[in-house]
Amino acid sequence: MSQNILAKYRDVVEYITARKRVTVSELSTVFFLSESTVRRILRQLEKVNYVERFHGGAVLKDIDFSEQNIVNRKDQMSREKVAIALKAASLIEEGMTIILLGGSTVHAMCPYLQGKQLTVITSSIPVVNDLMNEENIKVILLGGIVNPSELEVRGGLTIAGLERLRADQVFVGATNIHEAHGLMTNDPEAVATYRACMAAADRVFVLADSTKFKPGGAAIVASFDELDDIITDDSIQKQMLTSLQDKGVRVHLVEV
Repeated sequence: MSQNILAKYRDVVEYITARKRVTVSELSTVFFLSESTVRRILRQLEKVNYVERFHGGAVLKDIDFSEQNIVNRKDQMSREKVAIALKAASLIEEGMTIILLGGSTVHAMCPYLQGKQLTVITSSIPVVNDLMNEENIKVILLGGIVNPSELEVRGGLTIAGLERLRADQVFVGATNIHEAHGLMTNDPEAVATYRACMAAADRVFVLADSTKFKPGGAAIVASFDELDDIITDDSIQKQMLTSLQDKGVRVHLVEV
């Protein structure tokens, strides 16, 4: 039931997810809806525990979309993911070798790689499905144990497959980015695989929409001094943006 409601009002849900706190008049203006319609939508979102209403607006409840599998996550923050993916693809030069890890934002890069002359190393089954028939792209699928919820491989076999491979760039998604600790994940078993992929590349890009900058995560994937670039949308909080820049991370902001 909750997923049906969230899907029904997807655009409103994405807007609230990005901004955390909204007013009725704001939503009415942005989506060209009457204020009574907005209040009705917020009531339904409150019933599925997505928001908590207050007089004149609503605030996002502490829902962790990162716990959903990749199939369900692909429609969350879709406009932001497309903009981030397009920017990431624009930074790839002809003839490069790149590593694409799992996750819905990294997968969103695939349409923008078509026609490029590339070698793509990946642990992601959706990436292979999208790129394997591209005549100008050589796809190298890493071996390993399949993680069904993320549709990617990982583990000792994945790491072993990287031993004689290198790449110009690696593109990594994010569960969340902690201001003090860096790139985080709730899956400690994935850390070694991700670190091996990052070590094989000359430049590390993290793709993360603005909702990913928050506390949490059970394990540290990489500290900020191990990251080169972060691509995110322009709704990122100014304090976080300044903190990242002070840590020496190049931040690419995309407009949504």
